[in-house]
Amino acid sequence: MHIVYVSDAKAGHRSQALGLYQALHQQNPNTSFEEIQLENLALLSIFKGLFSHQVSGIAQQPDFIFGVGAHTHLRVWLLGKVYPQAKTVILMKPSLPIHCFDYA
Repeated sequence: MHIVYVSDAKAGHRSQALGLYQALHQQNPNTSFEEIQLENLALLSIFKGLFSHQVSGIAQQPDFIFGVGAHTHLRVWLLGKVYPQAKTVILMKPSLPIHCFDYA
């Protein structure tokens, strides 16, 4: 299982994402975690990914896409469109409608 975490570089948000990753890792030791900073995930590259079904900077197809913090929501939602098999997870009340995500 591969997890992509869209990070806004806030320590508390990263701690929440790592806590969820660690819980999943206990259930499945083969779980991998990839953190991508917002500034390294340009909206243009995600829009290009809608057509190519991949985004530069993401090492492998994610099974889960995590976001914590209001600035991550749009990118998590869009990445969910690029990687439709991945489950999108927002660890707070989302700024977008809740039906845009698999778990919020």
